Amino acid sequence: MVSTLQESNNFLGAKHQVSVLLATFNGAKYLNEFLESLAAQENVAINLWVSDDGSSDKTLEIVEDFRNRFANIYICRGPGRGPKHNFIYLTTIAQGEYFAFADQDDIWAPNKLITGLRRIETSSVPCLYVGSVETRSGVTGKKPFSFPLSLTRNRSQGCTMIFNNELISLIRLVKPENIVMHDWMTLLTAQIIGEVHYDEKPTMFYRIHSGNSIGHKSFYCKLKNYLSGFARSGSRSEITLQVSELKSKLLLSIADPAGVFIQNWLDASDSSIQSRMTFCLRHLGNYPRNLETFLTLGHFVRGSFSLSKSD
Repeated sequence: MVSTLQESNNFLGAKHQVSVLLATFNGAKYLNEFLESLAAQENVAINLWVSDDGSSDKTLEIVEDFRNRFANIYICRGPGRGPKHNFIYLTTIAQGEYFAFADQDDIWAPNKLITGLRRIETSSVPCLYVGSVETRSGVTGKKPFSFPLSLTRNRSQGCTMIFNNELISLIRLVKPENIVMHDWMTLLTAQIIGEVHYDEKPTMFYRIHSGNSIGHKSFYCKLKNYLSGFARSGSRSEITLQVSELKSKLLLSIADPAGVFIQNWLDASDSSIQSRMTFCLRHLGNYPRNLETFLTLGHFVRGSFSLSKSD
């Protein structure tokens, strides 16, 4: 294990402190540019928590070069089981009052962290800020799906998220084996128990390349993935397991409206196609009436839930 915790002499205690959770794996190609943008963040003191999944390139050397650019740096060996487990592991060891997920290949605007912190700093409940992204094509990220549509389909990006200690305390309750992705689970937790603040103004650049684990796709790719999804149904068990895990760990009771809805959703998910169709018709008023709802509920009825980001 490689682990170091260092206090910087120029740390300004009056600034907001935020713990940035960075999961790395062979990220040397873009990591330096991301860390430069992270070090340039305005009006915040950054505690950088890095979990590396066994990089064979110069990833850790690059992180070490930035040691004096942050208030604290902590580096550890990750689980070696992919980004989901790596990010969830970081949530179990990181300390602080505010937290942010970070991807090793993004570029953050100088005001990214302080913009999100100002939106959630007065909240005393589990609170999540979700920002927008911009790509070279000028595409800006869309608002995450609201509950309950987000039970079935994900449109959240961890690298845009900033959240408080109340929310990370709930995240720590879940088992990574029972969730699809860390960002999807984080969004659902905040929607069910706390609150979500969305910012439509981009504060980061999202780099699209062949090494992306998950991310924005062309319209053709999204349409192809959606249509091909109707031919399979294996993903349903993973998504229902995630919802069941959250219902159990968040202790949602039959007296809680969200708990009742989620249990009905789970019952329909594990039942026949007729039951799923009946569920959708009965609860249609709980969903926004637009094309995205129609497409998502189509997958729900078919039983071929989409595991990939839809937008």
